[in-house]
Amino acid sequence: VRAALGRRTRAPRPTARTAAPLPEVVDKGGVHLARAHGLIVHAPREGIREGLLGLLSALEGAGLSRPDRVRTNQELARELPDRGASAPTVREVRDLLDWYDRAFYSLARVEPEEARRFLLAVEALVETLPEART
Repeated sequence: VRAALGRRTRAPRPTARTAAPLPEVVDKGGVHLARAHGLIVHAPREGIREGLLGLLSALEGAGLSRPDRVRTNQELARELPDRGASAPTVREVRDLLDWYDRAFYSLARVEPEEARRFLLAVEALVETLPEART
């Protein structure tokens, strides 16, 4: 009977690794962070993604990162010292990116409180960054 019906193929389930790619241009950091606050209660995984985009936007605005969407988070962290980031900033960014990678790509449930802590840490770090360089 099974052979007569033919083999059904299932579409691959979307995962965090196949989530929508990062946009070519990120919004201003505050836009992403505000969006993140709205998401963390009902969609914490998407909330932390918006928090990451807010962090990336702030790093780009401060001239500490270039808008290159093909680098991994770890590659971005390794480039920070060469772009003028202080040692404490490098450590904090690295810690945030490490947590994000573990939380987002593990596919484990992200609890709203964890997402909130991440978002607050991102906001605290963003406050310490220099204003956008022109």
